[in-house]
Amino acid sequence: HNSQEKVMFIKKFVSVVSLLLVVSSANAALVTLDFEADLTGNKGASYSSVDSDLLTFSGEELSIRDYGHQSIGNALGVFGADTGVSLDFSVYVDYLSLVFGNDDPGFPETTAVLTLFNDALQVGLVELVYNKNDIADETIIASGFGSFNRATFIYETGTTGLAEVIDNVTFNTVEADEEPVVGAPAPSSIALLSLALIGMGLRRKVN
Repeated sequence: HNSQEKVMFIKKFVSVVSLLLVVSSANAALVTLDFEADLTGNKGASYSSVDSDLLTFSGEELSIRDYGHQSIGNALGVFGADTGVSLDFSVYVDYLSLVFGNDDPGFPETTAVLTLFNDALQVGLVELVYNKNDIADETIIASGFGSFNRATFIYETGTTGLAEVIDNVTFNTVEADEEPVVGAPAPSSIALLSLALIGMGLRRKVN
Protein backbone atom coordinates (compact mmCIF):
# COMPACT_ATOMS: atom_id res chain seq x y z
CA HIS A 1 0.00 0.00 0.00
CA ASN A 2 2.84 2.39 0.91
CA SER A 3 4.59 1.57 -2.37
CA GLN A 4 1.47 2.45 -4.38
CA GLU A 5 1.13 5.74 -2.51
CA LYS A 6 4.78 6.48 -3.21
CA VAL A 7 4.37 5.82 -6.96
CA MET A 8 1.25 8.00 -7.13
CA PHE A 9 2.99 10.81 -5.28
CA ILE A 10 5.99 10.67 -7.61
CA LYS A 11 3.68 10.83 -10.67
CA LYS A 12 1.93 13.89 -9.26
CA PHE A 13 5.31 15.39 -8.41
CA VAL A 14 6.59 14.98 -11.98
CA SER A 15 3.36 16.37 -13.46
CA VAL A 16 3.42 19.47 -11.30
CA VAL A 17 7.10 20.17 -12.03
CA SER A 18 6.56 19.72 -15.78
CA LEU A 19 3.62 22.12 -15.69
CA LEU A 20 5.65 24.72 -13.80
CA LEU A 21 8.50 24.54 -16.29
CA VAL A 22 6.11 24.84 -19.23
CA VAL A 23 4.40 27.85 -17.68
CA SER A 24 7.76 29.48 -16.91
CA SER A 25 8.77 29.41 -20.58
CA ALA A 26 5.36 29.89 -22.23
CA ASN A 27 5.53 33.69 -22.25
CA ALA A 28 9.13 33.99 -23.45
CA ALA A 29 10.68 33.60 -26.88
CA LEU A 30 14.29 33.93 -28.00
CA VAL A 31 14.67 35.66 -31.38
CA THR A 32 17.84 36.04 -33.47
CA LEU A 33 18.36 38.31 -36.48
CA ASP A 34 21.32 37.33 -38.67
CA PHE A 35 20.30 39.36 -41.76
CA GLU A 36 21.15 36.49 -44.13
CA ALA A 37 17.69 36.55 -45.74
CA ASP A 38 17.60 40.35 -46.07
CA LEU A 39 18.13 42.07 -49.40
CA THR A 40 21.45 43.89 -49.42
CA GLY A 41 21.69 47.62 -50.04
CA ASN A 42 20.99 50.97 -48.41
CA LYS A 43 17.98 51.03 -46.06
CA GLY A 44 17.59 54.69 -45.23
CA ALA A 45 16.98 55.80 -41.66
CA SER A 46 14.65 53.01 -40.46
CA TYR A 47 14.66 49.29 -41.13
CA SER A 48 13.15 46.00 -39.92
CA SER A 49 14.80 42.72 -40.86
CA VAL A 50 12.77 39.98 -42.54
CA ASP A 51 13.87 37.81 -39.61
CA SER A 52 11.44 39.58 -37.25
CA ASP A 53 8.99 42.48 -37.32
CA LEU A 54 9.32 42.89 -33.54
CA LEU A 55 12.40 45.08 -33.87
CA THR A 56 12.99 48.27 -35.87
CA PHE A 57 16.46 49.78 -36.33
CA SER A 58 16.82 53.54 -36.66
CA GLY A 59 19.93 55.51 -37.55
CA GLU A 60 21.63 57.50 -40.28
CA GLU A 61 22.53 55.69 -43.50
CA LEU A 62 21.64 52.12 -42.56
CA SER A 63 22.96 49.47 -44.94
CA ILE A 64 22.78 45.68 -45.19
CA ARG A 65 25.65 43.81 -46.81
CA ASP A 66 28.49 41.37 -46.21
CA TYR A 67 31.28 43.35 -44.57
CA GLY A 68 33.87 40.58 -44.83
CA HIS A 69 35.84 40.05 -41.63
CA GLN A 70 33.88 42.89 -40.00
CA SER A 71 30.68 40.78 -40.00
CA ILE A 72 29.46 37.20 -40.08
CA GLY A 73 27.95 37.21 -43.55
CA ASN A 74 25.30 39.91 -43.96
CA ALA A 75 25.15 42.53 -41.22
CA LEU A 76 23.70 45.96 -40.50
CA GLY A 77 26.03 48.94 -40.87
CA VAL A 78 25.37 52.45 -39.55
CA PHE A 79 27.27 55.02 -41.61
CA GLY A 80 25.80 58.33 -40.50
CA ALA A 81 27.16 60.81 -37.99
CA ASP A 82 28.34 59.57 -34.61
CA THR A 83 24.81 58.86 -33.33
CA GLY A 84 24.83 55.06 -33.31
CA VAL A 85 21.76 52.92 -33.90
CA SER A 86 18.46 52.74 -32.03
CA LEU A 87 16.69 49.41 -31.53
CA ASP A 88 12.96 49.83 -30.93
CA PHE A 89 10.96 46.77 -29.89
CA SER A 90 7.21 46.38 -30.31
CA VAL A 91 7.26 44.06 -27.25
CA TYR A 92 9.07 43.99 -23.95
CA VAL A 93 12.39 42.14 -23.83
CA ASP A 94 14.61 41.19 -20.92
CA TYR A 95 17.75 40.09 -22.80
CA LEU A 96 19.67 41.57 -25.70
CA SER A 97 22.99 40.64 -27.28
CA LEU A 98 24.70 41.52 -30.52
CA VAL A 99 27.96 40.80 -32.29
CA PHE A 100 29.85 43.84 -33.55
CA GLY A 101 32.74 44.53 -35.90
CA ASN A 102 34.56 47.45 -37.57
CA ASP A 103 36.30 48.24 -34.28
CA ASP A 104 39.06 49.79 -36.36
CA PRO A 105 42.42 50.29 -34.56
CA GLY A 106 43.07 53.40 -36.64
CA PHE A 107 40.21 55.31 -35.00
CA PRO A 108 40.08 56.87 -31.51
CA GLU A 109 36.85 55.13 -30.45
CA THR A 110 37.50 52.53 -27.74
CA THR A 111 34.19 51.50 -26.15
CA ALA A 112 30.99 49.82 -27.29
CA VAL A 113 28.02 51.16 -25.31
CA LEU A 114 24.59 49.50 -25.09
CA THR A 115 21.95 51.59 -23.30
CA LEU A 116 18.52 50.22 -22.34
CA PHE A 117 15.25 52.11 -21.96
CA ASN A 118 11.74 51.34 -20.77
CA ASP A 119 9.96 53.97 -22.87
CA ALA A 120 11.84 57.19 -21.95
CA LEU A 121 13.33 55.84 -18.70
CA GLN A 122 16.90 54.51 -18.84
CA VAL A 123 17.00 51.17 -17.05
CA GLY A 124 20.42 49.79 -17.93
CA LEU A 125 23.86 50.47 -19.39
CA VAL A 126 26.55 48.07 -20.62
CA GLU A 127 30.01 49.23 -21.68
CA LEU A 128 32.65 47.06 -23.32
CA VAL A 129 36.18 48.21 -24.15
CA TYR A 130 36.75 46.35 -27.38
CA ASN A 131 39.89 44.71 -28.75
CA LYS A 132 40.23 46.97 -31.83
CA ASN A 133 41.11 44.12 -34.20
CA ASP A 134 38.54 45.16 -36.83
CA ILE A 135 36.93 41.68 -36.73
CA ALA A 136 33.38 40.68 -35.76
CA ASP A 137 34.46 38.53 -32.83
CA GLU A 138 33.02 40.33 -29.79
CA THR A 139 29.55 40.23 -28.27
CA ILE A 140 27.96 42.80 -25.98
CA ILE A 141 25.22 41.43 -23.70
CA ALA A 142 22.50 43.13 -21.67
CA SER A 143 20.77 40.91 -19.10
CA GLY A 144 19.49 41.25 -15.56
CA PHE A 145 18.09 44.79 -15.94
CA GLY A 146 14.43 43.79 -15.97
CA SER A 147 12.33 44.52 -19.04
CA PHE A 148 12.88 47.21 -21.66
CA ASN A 149 11.51 48.11 -25.09
CA ARG A 150 14.26 50.25 -26.57
CA ALA A 151 18.06 50.21 -26.76
CA THR A 152 20.84 52.23 -28.36
CA PHE A 153 24.24 50.99 -29.48
CA ILE A 154 27.23 53.19 -30.28
CA TYR A 155 31.03 53.26 -30.41
CA GLU A 156 32.08 55.98 -27.97
CA THR A 157 35.09 57.95 -26.70
CA GLY A 158 35.79 59.24 -30.18
CA THR A 159 34.59 62.02 -32.43
CA THR A 160 35.21 60.61 -35.89
CA GLY A 161 31.87 58.86 -36.35
CA LEU A 162 33.25 55.33 -36.75
CA ALA A 163 30.56 53.22 -38.42
CA GLU A 164 28.90 50.56 -36.26
CA VAL A 165 28.49 47.12 -37.82
CA ILE A 166 26.20 44.75 -35.90
CA ASP A 167 25.22 41.14 -36.51
CA ASN A 168 23.43 38.21 -34.84
CA VAL A 169 21.12 40.45 -32.81
CA THR A 170 19.42 38.22 -30.22
CA PHE A 171 16.66 39.17 -27.80
CA ASN A 172 14.23 37.45 -25.45
CA THR A 173 10.62 38.63 -25.47
CA VAL A 174 8.32 38.72 -22.45
CA GLU A 175 4.59 39.34 -22.26
CA ALA A 176 3.65 42.85 -21.17
CA ASP A 177 1.41 41.51 -18.41
CA GLU A 178 4.26 39.27 -17.30
CA GLU A 179 6.72 42.14 -17.38
CA PRO A 180 9.59 41.26 -15.03
CA VAL A 181 10.70 43.65 -12.32
CA VAL A 182 14.34 44.07 -11.37
CA GLY A 183 15.00 41.92 -8.31
CA ALA A 184 11.87 39.81 -8.76
CA PRO A 185 12.35 36.04 -9.08
CA ALA A 186 12.18 34.70 -12.62
CA PRO A 187 9.44 32.14 -13.38
CA SER A 188 12.08 29.43 -13.73
CA SER A 189 13.34 30.26 -10.22
CA ILE A 190 9.80 29.94 -8.89
CA ALA A 191 9.51 26.59 -10.63
CA LEU A 192 12.76 25.38 -9.04
CA LEU A 193 11.65 26.59 -5.60
CA SER A 194 8.33 24.78 -6.02
CA LEU A 195 10.22 21.66 -7.06
CA ALA A 196 12.28 21.81 -3.86
CA LEU A 197 9.19 22.26 -1.70
CA ILE A 198 7.43 19.37 -3.38
CA GLY A 199 10.57 17.29 -2.91
CA MET A 200 10.49 18.00 0.81
CA GLY A 201 6.89 16.86 0.88
CA LEU A 202 7.86 13.69 -0.94
CA ARG A 203 10.57 12.98 1.63
CA ARG A 204 8.12 13.39 4.50
CA LYS A 205 5.60 11.18 2.70
CA VAL A 206 8.15 8.43 2.09
CA ASN A 207 9.45 8.57 5.63
